[in-house]
Amino acid sequence: MEPDSAARPSHWQAAPPAPEAPPGWRYAGFWIRLAAYLIDSVVLGAIFGASVVADMLLPLRGPAGPLFALASLVYLLYLPVLWWRGQTVGMRLLGLHLVRADGNGRLSLGRAF
Repeated sequence: MEPDSAARPSHWQAAPPAPEAPPGWRYAGFWIRLAAYLIDSVVLGAIFGASVVADMLLPLRGPAGPLFALASLVYLLYLPVLWWRGQTVGMRLLGLHLVRADGNGRLSLGRAF
């Protein structure tokens, strides 16, 4: 016998239905979004790694040099700014776009952060 829904713990309750895609768009699947994220991770890793190597090769700069600071800024702003623009590098390579749930254009900069 199954307990009635009022007595069930909250983790037993059905999940709310997924929102529908905006008109003219369809949701990307998990694997393609994961692939885009991994591409973005490689891009960010290359930028950050190049700055660390460059700072180590410049004898007077040290790890807190200007290249490291610039790479850190790029690292912090990469996803929010490119989400605001609608595509990261990985999303662009895979043909994905980030749009608002209501289909009315791209995210505002505040929502992207």
